[in-house]
Amino acid sequence: MQASLAAAGAGGVWLVSSDIKLDYTTLTGATVSKWSSTPTLFVLRFVGEQPEVQQAIALEAAGKNAEAKVALENYMRRVGGPAAAHGVAFYAGVVASKVGDLAFMERMYDAIGNSHLDNLQVLYNWGLVKLYVKKPQEAVIHLERASAMAKDDLSVQINLADAYAGALQKAKARSIVERLSKLYPQDPNVARKLKEFAN
Repeated sequence: MQASLAAAGAGGVWLVSSDIKLDYTTLTGATVSKWSSTPTLFVLRFVGEQPEVQQAIALEAAGKNAEAKVALENYMRRVGGPAAAHGVAFYAGVVASKVGDLAFMERMYDAIGNSHLDNLQVLYNWGLVKLYVKKPQEAVIHLERASAMAKDDLSVQINLADAYAGALQKAKARSIVERLSKLYPQDPNVARKLKEFAN
């Protein structure tokens, strides 16, 4: 399973993958990116002026992810929960994944996901957490939606293949990996998945 999350980084840059960056400060207007193409861009509009969020950013940058998660939880309690702070809930889910709190991560994406069915970052992370908590049928739903927006993205496609395999749809998993082997012939993850799904 690829562990690449759509994530928030210190300094206000949302790291979507190793080669795509989206500066959240540009999301206040009508900015459209490869990863988010609709008016729901506000999901990533970061509430950076709030003290708890600033504290969480500093703590995460210092490698203190558990403390960062607590700061984000405090903020969300103060504002009424993840439904009242989608961008912070998204970020909190990412931080929770770093400390292995998959139940918390799942709650964050379950709370905001249905409001952002056209947002690749949300769908991808929501699908990943469902894969992590061994709910492959739910992972398939979210990752199929993400796949429709990123047909050639290696992380999305490999994780969709894993979700299909977990949902006992090996032919679909194999089909994805065979297509990826043509797009990424040198990628070791693709080669490994080809062997895994050969039978």
